[in-house]
Amino acid sequence: MIPIPPEQTQALRNVLSQIPPKVASVIGCPEEPVVRFLQAARTLVEAAAGSTPTPQFVLLFDTSASAGAVLTPLQLRRHLREGKNTFFVGIDLTLIRTASEDIRLSALSDNTAISGGFAILVSGSYLYYVLAGRVIDDGPVPATSHSARPSTQWRRPFSDIVDLIRDHNENYIAREQGTRYWAKKRERILRATPDTTESIFQLALFWWLKHYVSDSIDVYAEPTQHGQDKTDVVVVTVDGKFVIEVKWLGKNEHNTIYAEGRIQEGLEQVGLYLTNDNRIVWAYLVVYDARDHADHTAPRTYVPTCRHVRCSEPHLIFLESDTPTQIVKKNATRKKR
Repeated sequence: MIPIPPEQTQALRNVLSQIPPKVASVIGCPEEPVVRFLQAARTLVEAAAGSTPTPQFVLLFDTSASAGAVLTPLQLRRHLREGKNTFFVGIDLTLIRTASEDIRLSALSDNTAISGGFAILVSGSYLYYVLAGRVIDDGPVPATSHSARPSTQWRRPFSDIVDLIRDHNENYIAREQGTRYWAKKRERILRATPDTTESIFQLALFWWLKHYVSDSIDVYAEPTQHGQDKTDVVVVTVDGKFVIEVKWLGKNEHNTIYAEGRIQEGLEQVGLYLTNDNRIVWAYLVVYDARDHADHTAPRTYVPTCRHVRCSEPHLIFLESDTPTQIVKKNATRKKR
């Protein structure tokens, strides 16, 4: 493979990582209407943000209509009080119609995959940009403590994926520094709302890789609530396409329980991706483990032959629920044993 000069890689990344070109190319419209829609959406969210938390809602972009009344923060809140959570809007946020729909990120991903559309899921002041089934970007509006520019100290090339996952765990997952995942921490029960447990971890990993893979050309996520035909996170570099499947073990607040066998299911699923798509260079399975420590450290029971030749050994991340002091005491007890 002929190496691509760094300046060309950066130019390619700049084009592919921006939202307007991606949206315009997929939905088949000029970039300028997309830019206007994004600006209007951010202005609305900024104006609507206040001391009273705003419920989650969706702005679905429709280029077929541009005339009409612009959606205002006052109208937004009125419709939300009436139970409307989905707003079909035009270029300058002209309101076409409203609806009450399932707006979990996984459902929105499935719906836009079918329609080939573009939507923004607004969760408080945090936005998820979903294009034809993929989360192509996310970020807070307006600026908050979470929106500070990510530090460059953890930036690594994707070839250092093991270290990227370690950094992700130590600086984002551990102690819920970057995302909340415990519903009942002492009982080690995971959250399952407002989106699925798997989506919580998937988006956490997507966020980390999007900000810290130094040589990425594109990074996107594909949340799904039905079927197993979508990869969870895709990272594209000059070396090709890499996929990451995300699973979790333990129990969540909906009383769903996943045991050790979930690892083998994940490996078999990854094997199907690799068999069906020769463009995938390599695949990884990342498992977030909410089981007890003894179960986490027990020998793995999956059948080694079920792992595809282009798939690494599973990466298991143990989800600590103890305080640092409790962890030190437990580690000391384990050593004595």
